Amino acid sequence: MEIDVGQIVGNKYVLVRLLGAGAMGQVWAARHQALQQTFAVKLMVPPSSNAAYEGVETSLRRFQNEAQIAAALSRKSRHIAAVTDYGIDDGTAYLVMELLEGEGLDKRVGDGKRLHPEEVSNVVTQIAKGLNVAHAEGVTHRDLKPANVFFTKTEEGDLLVKLLDFGIAQMARRIVKPKDGSDKAPTRLTIKGLVLGSPAYMSPEQAMAESPDQRSDVWSLAVVAFEALAGVAPFFAKDSDETILRICNFQPTPLRKLMPEASEELEAVFKRAFSSRLEDRFQTATSFAGTLAAALPTPARRLADAPPPPIEVTAPVEIESGMSLKVPVRPRKLVPAILAGAGVGLVIAAILFVPRFFAERATPEAPTTASATHAAKSANVPPPPSTSSVAVVAPPPQTSAPNVPTTTPTPTHKIVTPPVTTTATPTAAPSKSVDRSAIF
Repeated sequence: MEIDVGQIVGNKYVLVRLLGAGAMGQVWAARHQALQQTFAVKLMVPPSSNAAYEGVETSLRRFQNEAQIAAALSRKSRHIAAVTDYGIDDGTAYLVMELLEGEGLDKRVGDGKRLHPEEVSNVVTQIAKGLNVAHAEGVTHRDLKPANVFFTKTEEGDLLVKLLDFGIAQMARRIVKPKDGSDKAPTRLTIKGLVLGSPAYMSPEQAMAESPDQRSDVWSLAVVAFEALAGVAPFFAKDSDETILRICNFQPTPLRKLMPEASEELEAVFKRAFSSRLEDRFQTATSFAGTLAAALPTPARRLADAPPPPIEVTAPVEIESGMSLKVPVRPRKLVPAILAGAGVGLVIAAILFVPRFFAERATPEAPTTASATHAAKSANVPPPPSTSSVAVVAPPPQTSAPNVPTTTPTPTHKIVTPPVTTTATPTAAPSKSVDRSAIF
């Protein structure tokens, strides 16, 4: 079967463009004719003569297992790429997956490129969640590497990590039960003694062609995390044979040699992950991810060491000795307060002074001294005495007695400033009229 653009697969998928190719097949972007939606279609090219496979029949069974595993696991975890269809068209097997937008982890790390430690923690945690679901179903991925870790985004725009390619996954029990309902492990599809996987990321058990379990994936996850932090795989060598030799002899490159800023705590995590004793390593992917996250400099740990932000005081607080608090001035709130205070003052002033004002207007004024004097002159009536002068009237004459000297009585009135000097003649005749010249 020729594979080219425009070819229809399964009578409904039109091949649009080639996304990638490998030893076992090709991946195309294809459009569903009825749904008018684009999917990723993986086509298996049957091997002609390959010692890794026991003929075309074994290859088809392996391809079918991949489709069943991915379809079953993707319904339980969003961290596993979903498979929606499978079939064989003209001798070519195909499986249909969701078309993801993004890039593989292999585009972001390796050859000196590395992720920020905080991002590494997020990526490893999401991978561990997908592996945890697979391991719970008895599935070992066996080919965990950056190329099979895909970066896409959620509807909120956050990073979403998905696992790809369960092509060489090993099942401890069947994901899809056969018609007889048995739950026995599927027939072994790998030739005994044959090593499958990517040398730089496989565990010692896998490299020595032993039967690996889920802890083999945990080892591979640690290798991926190490490369994401340091930019180089821990067992990197000039060729595959030397790489496998280093793995089997447990000779990883120390993390702090490639990443001097790494803490001793972080380096201890990888020493445990690559321990020569299987029992001393991390037993689950989630335990490794949690320990790694605790050793990495997360934002929460950095914030705990940073000085606290300035506090805005909006309520009374208990002031400690040596503590200075400045309440922020709020101009917008002062203006209404000033206007309200002014209004209250005006009301109080009105209550106190308005009645007094009208009372004074209603009371007639007493005439002044000048006006009273003028009125007295007009009516030939003596005006009232002035407070500024005193009239002194001569007393009546005394009867002279023989041999008794005549005396002039001393006025008993006190002269008020300005003083008026008058001369009284004791012998003068009494006057019945008032001398006005003495008054004025």
